[in-house]
Amino acid sequence: MELEFPSVDELELSIVGCHIEIPAEMNPQAQIDMSSVSGGIDLTLPASTSARFTINTHVGGRINNELSDDEPTNGPAVMFRQVISILC
Repeated sequence: MELEFPSVDELELSIVGCHIEIPAEMNPQAQIDMSSVSGGIDLTLPASTSARFTINTHVGGRINNELSDDEPTNGPAVMFRQVISILC
């Protein structure tokens, strides 16, 4: 599934069992909150985007970061968790 927006002020998205692609341009002060269970989210933003990202994944999840050289770190051993924060 692919969603297209001219620009985003606020986006809240939850998906289960599917893959979604979102090419988007963020307005200043835009807020995006997305979650996925057994699916994937590809968010494509213009290279000129200035934003802060906090991305979490749990067991079996994967983070592909093409914005910076930041790498995910592992969280508590009780529940495997990867977290990455990016400021670009």
